[in-house]
Amino acid sequence: MNHRVLFFLAITAIAVGIVGIFVQRYQNPSGNQLQVEQPSGVKVITIAEASRALRPYELIESGDYRIRTVEVDSAKKDIRDLSSLSSLNLNGYLVRNNIPEGSAIIPELIEAPGSKNFIMNSLRGNELSYGYIVKSREGYLLSSLKVGEKVSLFIRVIEVEKGKKSDVTYVPEGSNSPGKNMKKYALSPVLSGLSILDVQQEKMKEEKNHLSDPDAVVGKIILRMNQQQLADLRVVENAGELILFPAEGGQENNKKKGMDEVLPQFRAIKELRGGK
Repeated sequence: MNHRVLFFLAITAIAVGIVGIFVQRYQNPSGNQLQVEQPSGVKVITIAEASRALRPYELIESGDYRIRTVEVDSAKKDIRDLSSLSSLNLNGYLVRNNIPEGSAIIPELIEAPGSKNFIMNSLRGNELSYGYIVKSREGYLLSSLKVGEKVSLFIRVIEVEKGKKSDVTYVPEGSNSPGKNMKKYALSPVLSGLSILDVQQEKMKEEKNHLSDPDAVVGKIILRMNQQQLADLRVVENAGELILFPAEGGQENNKKKGMDEVLPQFRAIKELRGGK
């Protein structure tokens, strides 16, 4: 009888041990998770850093910033993240606060072109917006110029030499005799370094006469200028034809350019009399 009891107790002890092993095996991982702190996850965001110090009312240009990616805590919201913007191209964005060189360009500190109050917020106390009317023959300006770029205004006038006959004649094709007098034009700079605030394209009319008319209005380019610049423009705007050029490009150094410089072959030949 004692042997049977001992055998039963032994079997019971073995069973309890086996059950304990299984219970411990399934409970330990759960216990370890409560005791060991797991590192939080990371995410990659895109940020922009200022390549130079940016000041209020400036319009960002391509060389003013650089784009790069950084890893941050996925559980936290990073104010540098540019994902809230429609594009990573910050050209033309308005700077609303001082941004030191090398620091992040936070979306809350800049304003996108085309926003409701963009033009108004871009003007300092002594500045005004000026609409340059784009005609059909200059329609290329609407597709080649962007907000934030700088342009120059020139005026084309008829050049007259006082006390001298400066008319230049030309011979029409198929004729051996001179035709009507050719006017001599000159291109002179009026204003330079004007920032573009908006490029507005008119809805094209379908009338044939409108589409073929080189003077038909096809759009408007909104420029930023101060009161002195606007006053200077008002003085000369009726003296000739205003023409807009990119600030960098064809009209280097903003110097006057005359017809004799462009077409020296049409320069009037002066007759020398005597030995004077």
